[in-house]
Amino acid sequence: MMTKSSALILGGHYAALSIARSLGNRGITVYCHDQNPNAVTLRSRHVKRFCPGTSRSELLEEIKALSDRAGEKPILYITADTFLTFISENGRELRSYVRYPYLDDELINILVDKSKSERIFEKSELRIPKTWLIDGEISTAPKHLPTQTVIKPLLQTDWTQNSEAMQITNDRKVLRFDNPALAQSTIHKMRPFGAMAVQEFVPGDDKNLYYYVGYRAADGQILASFTGRKLRTLQEGMGSETLLSSEGADDVAQLGMSVLKKLNIIGPAGIDIKRNAETGELFVIEVNHRFGLSDGILTSAGIDLPMIYYRDMCGEQIEPVIRHRTDINWVWLEPELRLNSQSFLKLIKCMASLLTLALRGRLCVNEFAISDPLPGLGPIFDRLMERVGKGLRHA
Repeated sequence: MMTKSSALILGGHYAALSIARSLGNRGITVYCHDQNPNAVTLRSRHVKRFCPGTSRSELLEEIKALSDRAGEKPILYITADTFLTFISENGRELRSYVRYPYLDDELINILVDKSKSERIFEKSELRIPKTWLIDGEISTAPKHLPTQTVIKPLLQTDWTQNSEAMQITNDRKVLRFDNPALAQSTIHKMRPFGAMAVQEFVPGDDKNLYYYVGYRAADGQILASFTGRKLRTLQEGMGSETLLSSEGADDVAQLGMSVLKKLNIIGPAGIDIKRNAETGELFVIEVNHRFGLSDGILTSAGIDLPMIYYRDMCGEQIEPVIRHRTDINWVWLEPELRLNSQSFLKLIKCMASLLTLALRGRLCVNEFAISDPLPGLGPIFDRLMERVGKGLRHA
C-alpha cells in the first residue's frame, strides 16, 4: 500500500467496530464521531474520539479542521442514515476535505427516505412487497389492509428519537400485525410522529431473510459481493439480525448485484432480501447505502470490506472478491445474551454454544475481538450482573 491516510468514521454504533479494527490493525489512524459519548466503538483501542456531542454545523467545521491539520483528505466512512443525510446536505463542501465514494447526493436522499426509495424500486422493476405510503397528514391507509401487515416510519429517527412514539411501539422500529383492524388503529396512533410505509408482509420466518452486501466502484465494477442468511432477528421475520450465517445463495447474490447496477450505487450497500416461503420469489425489502450492523462477518468470510473501501479511495487497483467462506456465523452478542438472560441455565447454554463455534473458528462476535476486548466485555458484564441482581432479589 502506497499511503496511510487517516480515516474518519461517522457513527459509533456496532457497525463501526469492524471498520475500526480492520484499519487500526494495519496502523491506520482512525477517528470516530458519535454524539453519544458512550457509543460502543468509542471503547475500542483503535479509535481516537472525534468531537463527540457536537452539532451538525460544528461537525462540518471540525472535519475541515481535521483535514487542514493532516494536510490531506481523510477517508470518510458512514455507518448511520443520519450521517448519510449529513453528507448529502454538505457534499459539495465536504468533498474538498474528505474522500468517500458516494457520487450522487440525490440517490443518498432517495435511499434514506422510504417514500422515495419505494418509487425508485418500482421504476427499476425490482420486486418489492405491496406498499402504501401514509404521509401523516392527509393520506390514509387503504380500507382493506392485508391480513399480515408491516408498518414502519419513512425516516427511522421519527420514531427512535421520540420517546412517546417508542412507548407506543414498545421500543420497536418496525411493527407487524395479523389483525387488520389493530393495524388501522395503530396507524392512527402513529400518525402524529411522521410519515409511514405500510407493507404487505412477505410470508416466511427469519430463515427466509437474506442479507446481501456489495461494493461497486465508480467504473461500475463490483469489487465485493457477499450473501448471508439471517438465523434470528430482533423481531421474528423482519428487522435487525442477531444471528447471521454466511451462505452461497447464487440467486440472492445475482439479485443483489442487479440492485447495485440498476440503482447505480457507487460504494457500499447492504440489501435486505426476503424469499417468499410459499412461492420462492425474492423480494427487495430495504437498501442501506452504508456500512451495516453485521458487516464484520465479511472479514471473517474472506472479504475485508473496510480495506476494499480504503484502497479504492486511495486509487489502488483492487482484485474483486465475489467468493467467500460459507461456514461463518456472526452473532450480535448483547441482544442474544439479553434474550437468554431470563434463565441462568439458558444463559450458560447460549454462551457455551457460542464458545464451541468460536473454538472451531466459525464464529464472528460483533462486539468482541481478543486484541480489542473492551467493546465486548461491557454487554457480558451487564448481563451477568443482571442475573446476579435478580438472584439476590429472590434469595
